[in-house]
Amino acid sequence: ELRIHSNPSLRGTIPTELGQMTNAIVLTLRQNAHTGTLPTTIALLTKLTMLDLQANEFTGTIPTVFGLLAELDELWLSSNQLRGKIWSEVGMLTHLRVLNLENNILTGTIPTELGFSTALTILDLMSNQLTSTIPVEINLLTDMVDLAFRNNIITGSISTEFG
Repeated sequence: ELRIHSNPSLRGTIPTELGQMTNAIVLTLRQNAHTGTLPTTIALLTKLTMLDLQANEFTGTIPTVFGLLAELDELWLSSNQLRGKIWSEVGMLTHLRVLNLENNILTGTIPTELGFSTALTILDLMSNQLTSTIPVEINLLTDMVDLAFRNNIITGSISTEFG
């Protein structure tokens, strides 16, 4: 378990060697001043249940290989400068309960594959640049208790069966 947070003097990129910590279960590097892109070698940490990289200065896209983190329960990438689309491989994360991508610069649509992440209870996509209709597959997320889309251009309806 590696938890380093709330240290704004901790700067720079995440070293790719981090992927060698193959027994890591929790990786928290939140509220620092990390920059650069998210290293794809994080996908080598196949035992991760929580990945928390929120409130840094990461840029680039979310690596699609994060879809290989099959044990992932929580993914916190909010408050960075991540761009691009929400990757469709997120639907492969069937244990995922929390997905927080709030306050980035994500564009495009909400992937229909999110409906396959049926364990999701918290989905926060607030304050991005998403332009989408809510996919009907979102209605498959019957354990949802917190669903946040505001400050995007999102249309459509949601089932009243949540939570």
